[in-house]
Amino acid sequence: MHRISDLSVSIGFGCVVVAAAVAYLIRVAFLGRFRSERADADGGSLFVGKPMMEMAFWLLRPLLGVLVSARVPPNAVTWFSLVPAMLGGLALAQGRFALGGVLAALAALCDLLDGTLAKERHLRSRAGALLDAVVDRYSESLLLGGLVFYYRHDDLMLVVTLLALVGSFMQSYTSTRAAAEGVPPPRGLMRRPERRFTWSPPQVWCRSPSGRSRLLHRGT
Repeated sequence: MHRISDLSVSIGFGCVVVAAAVAYLIRVAFLGRFRSERADADGGSLFVGKPMMEMAFWLLRPLLGVLVSARVPPNAVTWFSLVPAMLGGLALAQGRFALGGVLAALAALCDLLDGTLAKERHLRSRAGALLDAVVDRYSESLLLGGLVFYYRHDDLMLVVTLLALVGSFMQSYTSTRAAAEGVPPPRGLMRRPERRFTWSPPQVWCRSPSGRSRLLHRGT
């Protein structure tokens, strides 16, 4: 039952992403690309390009407008991101990979919103940036912790997951230390946007045991 529901969730999520991409392409055709300061500053990467980031920020504009109108504090969004991350970790620990991916995507959505909301409300601060960084580490720890529990009897996957957990912390630590020393931080290939992308339901489902078995079965 989990396999069927996970596959359905992954397909549904993929359909939503395709619909969003089509809507953005129509917007680009008539009005041009959506410009975002955060996308311009980041510049995109090999896996998550600048156009993809621009599309994400364009799609978030309606929700951002609601949050600004409701005067929601950016820190509240940051703290709330722990809720879907915790639930996502629990889902992954139980083998519900697509559901865990959806909840991880919701946590990632909060991560995109809090900084943009702080900018829109002129509430950006060093304390808020520090809180965001700390909560991000907790979020990824909760999600990867769920995978560690699920793969506790699979030595190879357990080692891979633990390495991913260590890499998550080391990437953040390296960037922070480089910035503190005045050295341009290395961009790397698995920064925060890339790591968020790998938590999407189809990606997570394809790496799950049920997803791999279905793909291998179709390939034979």
